[in-house]
Amino acid sequence: MVIDVPLTGMVSNDDQGRDDAPDPPNWRRAIGIALVAGVVIGVGISVVRLQADDDASTSGSTIPAEELATVITTPPTLAPVSALPPPDFETGETAPPTLPPGVTRPVYEAVPDAGPDDPALFELAAAITRLDEDLPRRSETHVELGVGGYVLDVTIDRDPVRDRYRLVLESRGVTQVAIVDVASGVTYVNPDTDDQAEILTADIIAGSPAVDANDYFDRLLLGPLRSDTYDTSSTRGRGFVTIDGVGLAREFATGVRGELIPEWQIYAFGPVLEFRPEDRPSVLEYAAYVTEDGRVAQVDGVSSLGVVSQLVEHRLTLLDDAPIVELPTPPAASLAPSSTPATTP
Repeated sequence: MVIDVPLTGMVSNDDQGRDDAPDPPNWRRAIGIALVAGVVIGVGISVVRLQADDDASTSGSTIPAEELATVITTPPTLAPVSALPPPDFETGETAPPTLPPGVTRPVYEAVPDAGPDDPALFELAAAITRLDEDLPRRSETHVELGVGGYVLDVTIDRDPVRDRYRLVLESRGVTQVAIVDVASGVTYVNPDTDDQAEILTADIIAGSPAVDANDYFDRLLLGPLRSDTYDTSSTRGRGFVTIDGVGLAREFATGVRGELIPEWQIYAFGPVLEFRPEDRPSVLEYAAYVTEDGRVAQVDGVSSLGVVSQLVEHRLTLLDDAPIVELPTPPAASLAPSSTPATTP
């Protein structure tokens, strides 16, 4: 049985021949994403077939296709919802908008009488500026799509001392781990297991708007609200709530233009191929929560992908000490970026 890998950049049959159809897929990047997130993208692979016309444009794979073969349970097609009410950020209430059945969003307890003693506290703009500092952080992202459909949890640890990231992806009872070593340009998937694989990080980020590996993974670590996406004019302050594991926080409603955060229009590790390019929302609205010590602790958003709802809950924690992200032991064979010359498409 031969199954193509329908991952990032794939074009559905309905899009063939259209002027606005996306570019042909970068198969090398598709393989990298399959390794890092194949368990959650939901593709059953018995053999990865690289088309002959791809060889001339994207030669440079460091791993034979047959070594990447794996069998992954395929989730059911996402069940659409008949109507998704847009987020209601016009009121001063802290209650989230009504969601369709099958998608639940946390409701945080309102604290009506709370207020900052210092007006500089709980400020979203200042909190977002602090995200530019390369500090030890952990993000925990929960994504739901459709009614009774796709659920994904991703944890990312940032080790600024060793310049590494550790990603843990969990979906449907299956877990995948990836360690990104920025210095060597290698990403280790399922390290220290019989299924360990090594790929060039450049193959993973190819075709994305990120300028380098740090930019790519920081976009996912920090969340959709960053100094390069924050829009003061679309932001409104709301009341105070208390969040388990966070404490007292002030809620803000803010919007981000979709083209600024393509990796969050449909979450980067989500089932991209379930949707057409025009299904991506042009504006995403989020409820952001800022703590008294001036940090962004939580960002929640609900958006509509065509007729399918997408829920994102993103928690960001500033760690006291840098997490130690170790490379596999014993070290795997080196895959320096210069080991195989890349061919520009």
